[in-house]
Amino acid sequence: MARHIVEHAHDPFEFLAGLKCLVEPQGYIVLEVPDLTKFVAGADYSFLWEEHVSYFGVNSLAALAATAGLSVVEIATYPFAFEDSLIAVLRRDDRASDIDRSRVASDIALIEQFAARFPSMKANCRAKMASWRDAGQCVGVFGAGHLAAKFINFFDVGEYIDVVIDDSPH
Repeated sequence: MARHIVEHAHDPFEFLAGLKCLVEPQGYIVLEVPDLTKFVAGADYSFLWEEHVSYFGVNSLAALAATAGLSVVEIATYPFAFEDSLIAVLRRDDRASDIDRSRVASDIALIEQFAARFPSMKANCRAKMASWRDAGQCVGVFGAGHLAAKFINFFDVGEYIDVVIDDSPH
């Protein structure tokens, strides 16, 4: 079982090949990865994580498994408040696997749309905050964690923020 590790692997194919070597021919590999689907659909750019090398939806996770010589027994989505998880149950399958490239292409298209929307979202956010500043309003951010830092940096809005408040003295 590899829980929330694959997305950190610099070579996920090699990572799965290593797992495959550890499993007996009739054994299973269980992967859990964050599901990118609702973040991409909701244009939530805060889900981008500096430690994640790869992001997966059902289709791209199935394609990764097939490319690594693993067959999909099941992939299920488990919803959580912040981040849904994909759980994949895989088996060794040394036969060549066909990958449904149209399904993978649909995942890629979603990501491309997500990326294409960013410049206008950033411009709109900056314009809104500039209008508040021009109207003499103060802007505060509650919480100084990684999500707030990503928001401020990704949208380049630091110049419009008067205060960041957090309960941690650090």
